[in-house]
Amino acid sequence: MGQGSAAVQWLAVERNGDGTTEVLQLWDNNGNLGMILYSPDPNGPGYVESWSADDMGQQSAAVQWLAVDRNGDGKTGVLQLWDNSVALGNLGMILYSPDPNGPGYIVSWSNANISTYYDASNWFVVNRNGDGMSHILQTFNFFGTLAMALYDSDPNGPGYLLNSWTGTNMGNWYPASAWLAVEAGLDGSTNIIQLFQNAISFSLGMVVYEPSSANQGYAVGGYISSFGTLPATALAFFAVDVPPPANTSL
Repeated sequence: MGQGSAAVQWLAVERNGDGTTEVLQLWDNNGNLGMILYSPDPNGPGYVESWSADDMGQQSAAVQWLAVDRNGDGKTGVLQLWDNSVALGNLGMILYSPDPNGPGYIVSWSNANISTYYDASNWFVVNRNGDGMSHILQTFNFFGTLAMALYDSDPNGPGYLLNSWTGTNMGNWYPASAWLAVEAGLDGSTNIIQLFQNAISFSLGMVVYEPSSANQGYAVGGYISSFGTLPATALAFFAVDVPPPANTSL
């Protein structure tokens, strides 16, 4: 492909909002962030390098990289979450958006101190309201209970709101076998599935967290302590789109 194989992250993106998927390679250029974009080959069946930048003007370290659609326009931005140790462990965010005047990406927004940085167990890109905009959901252990923090797109600015909602007591903190973001309903909103091992039967259990209109965040929407003999251990768990049973109206 004409490039090295090393990367700090690989992301599938839709840069142009045209329904085609590009591949973005994020790499460490001696501490600086580099990007390489691979796009569908207009003259062949594969991919070609369409754009690259050796230095995006930011550092390459991150606690997480997320592909987001901040505006609901079908175009994918890249969100860099980083630990601002200078500010005593606060969370920083940098947003890279498609360049309106070029074929690649540019820094469109940043906030070095968006909230207190908790040691997150997971970061999710969610569509909480079914509005097509990407929201960021953080799960973390808060003194033995499950907590969640939500970051919404700022309607009056180019970035994300400073921690729009936090729930510090979502229930017992279970060591999870897996976490999945799923679209459980027909409204386009995202539910969070927590899979865990039942301490008594050692079988698979599940907690469902769904958008709550009462608190503008999330709440427990369902709980299954055991799926009988199904094991809680697996090589991997996947969110899949399968046809509903024929005898239901869902």
